[in-house]
Amino acid sequence: MARGARDYQFSELSFMTREQLVETCLRLESRRQMMDILLAELQNEKTKLQRHRTMLTERIDRVEGSVGCSGAAQLLQRMNGIGSERGEGPAAPASVLGGAAPQRPLHGAQLLQHWRSEKQAQTGPDGASAGGDVAAGAGTMSATIAGILSGQAANPTTPALAPGLPVSLAGFLAEPRDGRLGAHKVAMGPAGGAMPALGVVQPGEPKPPDAAITQLSHGLSGSTMASSTPEVLAQAVQERFAMEIPAPEELLARQQPSGSVSLTWFYDEQVLEQLADLRHPLRSLAFEVRQQSEGANGRLRLRTYGCDCCAIGESEEVGEQSFEVEGCVLGRPYSFSVRACAQYDGQASTVYSAYSESFTLGAFSAPHGHGSECAASTCEGQSTALSTPRGELRSCGGTWSSVSVVPDALQAGAEGHVVPEQSVAEEALLQEPAAKRAADEELQRRIDEEAAQQRVEEEVRRRVEEERLRLEGEAQERAAEVQRQAAEALRTQEEARRRQEEEEAQQRRVAEDEAQRRRAAEEEVRRQQEREDTQRMVEEEVRRRLGEERRRLVEEAQLAQEQAKRQLEEEALQQRLEEEQRLQRQAEAWRRQQEEERQRFAEEMRHVEAEAQRRREEEERRTREEEVRRRAEEEVRLQEEQKRQREHEELQRLAEEARRAEADARRRLEEETAQRRQEEERRRHMEELAQRTQAEAWQLEAQRLEAQQREQRERQQRLAVEAQRREEEEARRRREEDEEDE
Repeated sequence: MARGARDYQFSELSFMTREQLVETCLRLESRRQMMDILLAELQNEKTKLQRHRTMLTERIDRVEGSVGCSGAAQLLQRMNGIGSERGEGPAAPASVLGGAAPQRPLHGAQLLQHWRSEKQAQTGPDGASAGGDVAAGAGTMSATIAGILSGQAANPTTPALAPGLPVSLAGFLAEPRDGRLGAHKVAMGPAGGAMPALGVVQPGEPKPPDAAITQLSHGLSGSTMASSTPEVLAQAVQERFAMEIPAPEELLARQQPSGSVSLTWFYDEQVLEQLADLRHPLRSLAFEVRQQSEGANGRLRLRTYGCDCCAIGESEEVGEQSFEVEGCVLGRPYSFSVRACAQYDGQASTVYSAYSESFTLGAFSAPHGHGSECAASTCEGQSTALSTPRGELRSCGGTWSSVSVVPDALQAGAEGHVVPEQSVAEEALLQEPAAKRAADEELQRRIDEEAAQQRVEEEVRRRVEEERLRLEGEAQERAAEVQRQAAEALRTQEEARRRQEEEEAQQRRVAEDEAQRRRAAEEEVRRQQEREDTQRMVEEEVRRRLGEERRRLVEEAQLAQEQAKRQLEEEALQQRLEEEQRLQRQAEAWRRQQEEERQRFAEEMRHVEAEAQRRREEEERRTREEEVRRRAEEEVRLQEEQKRQREHEELQRLAEEARRAEADARRRLEEETAQRRQEEERRRHMEELAQRTQAEAWQLEAQRLEAQQREQRERQQRLAVEAQRREEEEARRRREEDEEDE
């Protein structure tokens, strides 16, 4: 791994030049910035993974909650099975056996109350007969209901949901994944009959009180959630109905000679205005176009397209929505329908509307009425929606809701293909009275409903499993991406370390070459001294030339030192000028940023004041109008008072939000100031460190030069003494020769 700043020893820093020290500091700073960036990226990936994990946990909890409601089927089967064990038939009420009209499916609480009343009528007022069985059955069913409400008796493998309580609970408490089990499907039975959903009042039916849900919890002896279940169910019903959106209207289609089909339709103006309002929780709005065509063997092919929404304009007129479907074949029949897809703030899933009325181009070879979507689910289309278009709904009579798809068993019976059990039942029906026939029809209808509901639950479980596998795959891909990024970062660090080691090796080679040159120079000086010792008889001209050469070398060395010093001073001056310019630019940028912050804050305050002024003027206008109508409309005055109170609270809330925004801006400004101060201190600390390092290097260089100069002076002194001694010896030798000559 590359060495940090503390890994450099003082001995190494002492041999570095100024350029090498600056390069080392810059390299360390760039390495620190790279590590900060890498740390920020890893922190970001960690935050994304935690958010993704939270989303997966929430989705798994919602899926488990939606599948757990299927355990309510065991309750109704056991409630209907107690009578069959005693030989009274599966679920044939006395009113049906007596020839009355078939009863509609009841809610869970109403069905429980109906079962108890029948048991009391069968056992008598004293409850002597089968008292133990009734008590045991009631206790067992109470425990079962308590387990379902508490989420402990949920069994994903339960085969089917009976009509009534299970469908309403599963429809309203389970989160619809793609809108195909939305509000339109919730209010309907499995396939053979419809039922009223929780909180939905059918035409001609008395408005059900809140006790219809409360009885389900307060009538149980073993439930621990008796006090919280009604509020939870009521809240779930309210949230579900609050997010319903209307279906598109007036769908028209026109086929071009090229084969493409142009679709136009209108949508609710109120929803479009909500989309334009930034304060409304509606975040986005789009449309889904469904195309149906006829494939092989008369089966339907289904294909869906996505379409953006055209927002409402400034004019009072509302434009139409349009979409062009390409790839259609001339002469082939097509059917089109559209539905809306909305996303709300705070809502993870998309809210879907019901499909609009279908528009058909051409004529299909075979009648595709109810059940066409089930047939299309195995074709080569891209969607298998479970909701039914408005044009394909049919009534079940009376005050019942519309049903979606007729089960395969009923459709086969309508076409004449009857299974052996149904043929035996038909022969028996010919000999029984009308009351018995009605009871058997009711029983067969319930069996068909349970079978259709089982198919729907199997489809839901399959889609839940597919969604879970897809989410797990995405999580694995994200983990692999994080590992790849970590490996890339390690590879980058390894390359930087290798480059650093190469640079250090290059520096060591340069230092070794320089030391070798110094040793060679010293060896040359030593040899020169030896030659001087051996050449004692050198003439005076040679000594003079050597002295001049030494003086010239000294002057050149002094000149080189002065030039180096002058260059260092110029570089220091240039750096100070650049630093001052950079500080000026930073100060100017900071001043501009502060000015922009003040302008933005002033603009926000002006908007708030303008809004407050507008609201005050509106309030004064309403006050004057209220004074005119006060004596005649006392009730309107009270409503206006309440409205003014709400507006006053809204103004207070806006003022509080403005104060909070001002405090947040001030806090952000203080944080930015503190951060800039910290950055300035860190930069100043780095500059001081560089200056101290440079000063130490200069001091060491000065000491080295001083030592070299001192050695040179000592050598010169020795040479001068040696020359003087030689001159004295030469003079003495000459005197001796002169004396000998004399």
